[in-house]
Amino acid sequence: MTERFACLYDKAARKAQLRHLSIALHEHATITDPNNMLVACVTEEGDTEEISELDFWDKLETERDVRFLWRFGDNDRRYCRTRTIDGISITEFALEGYDTEDLELISALLETAFTTAQASSIGFIFDPSGRTEEFDWDEFFLLLIHSKATRVPPRLPARLGLPLSELHRIGSESAALKMRTYGTLAVVDAT
Repeated sequence: MTERFACLYDKAARKAQLRHLSIALHEHATITDPNNMLVACVTEEGDTEEISELDFWDKLETERDVRFLWRFGDNDRRYCRTRTIDGISITEFALEGYDTEDLELISALLETAFTTAQASSIGFIFDPSGRTEEFDWDEFFLLLIHSKATRVPPRLPARLGLPLSELHRIGSESAALKMRTYGTLAVVDAT
C-alpha cells in the first residue's frame, strides 16, 4: 500500500511547533476529546491510550517520538507523529482517508507554518499520492541543514517547501515548476 504523508521540518522546539499547528487547526481539529479533555496517544504496538493534555505536553518534552490522533470530529481521528532528530522537530501526518477538503487544509496549514517561521523553517513535504514514499526525506533535510544534501528524487511530492538557497537540489526541472517565494523560502508545486 502506498504511504501518503505530509511532514514539516523545523528547528523550533517540537512543543512550540505543535502548539502552532494546533492553533491553526483549531476550527477543524483538536488534540483533545471535547467530552473528556484527554489526548489519544498511540503506542509503538498500535494501541491507543488516553492521557491528560498536560501529560501529553510533558511527553513531548521527555520522549523523542510521540504518536497521537487529531480529532476532526466525534468519530474521525487521524494519525500524527511528532519526532525530534538531531535537534530538528518533525511533525508527520498520515494522509490516508482524508477527503479533498481535508487534504487542502493540511497542505495550506503546512505551507503557512513553513512560511511564517522563516528563521527556523527547514522544509516540508506534502505527498498525498505517495509518489516519494521510498525517498528518505528525514536524511535529506538533516543533511540539508549541514549543506550536504543531495538532489531530491526525480518524482517530486505534490508540494515541497525549501529554502530558496536550496532550490538547485531540484535540478534544472525547477524552472518549469510552479513556485511561490516567501522571503528566503520557496514552495514548489509539482501537481
